[in-house]
Amino acid sequence: MKTQSIIILTFGIVVLSGGVMGYAKANSIMSLIMGGSFGALLIASGLLVYKNSIPFFFVATFTTLFLHLFFLYRFLKTMTLMPAGIMVLLSTAVGAPLFAYLTRYVKERSVDAK
Repeated sequence: MKTQSIIILTFGIVVLSGGVMGYAKANSIMSLIMGGSFGALLIASGLLVYKNSIPFFFVATFTTLFLHLFFLYRFLKTMTLMPAGIMVLLSTAVGAPLFAYLTRYVKERSVDAK
């Protein structure tokens, strides 16, 4: 779980930084609020996953999935690389290993339950 927590923490810092950057460059209050909210949620989840909190691993995985779907929609609508395209790439790079670990965890739990 240590590797996953580092991935989640790093992604949370990137999301938080992106929100601040969106506010600084475009004066977007919504970028600041959403980047701050999702970044803080991911950072908190990463810290708790480091302490082996499985529920927060689910929170981090589904937060990453939500960000991926949101920015994929924005990218397909605007076809701009910044910020939508970059966030699609980042959320894919972060979400794939998280989702792989999550499915492996759920399979192991279902085998243990039988």
